[in-house]
Amino acid sequence: MGIPSWVEDLSEIRMNWIKQNKAIERIRELHHPFNPGSSCDCCVVEDECDVCGEYYPCETIKSLEGIK
Repeated sequence: MGIPSWVEDLSEIRMNWIKQNKAIERIRELHHPFNPGSSCDCCVVEDECDVCGEYYPCETIKSLEGIK
């Protein structure tokens, strides 16, 4: 008796899961609050997304978080 096919699929499923999580991390890194007058991320005053200019959290972050 050989290895069940679902066992072989686990590696591919895991790799796809890792790729998706890395993509989500990259999206989160791009969509963050922006302060145009500040030289560092610790002094965020404005509540606008750096990428899309919407109030933070923007629609992209809301979608990732499951916020309506």
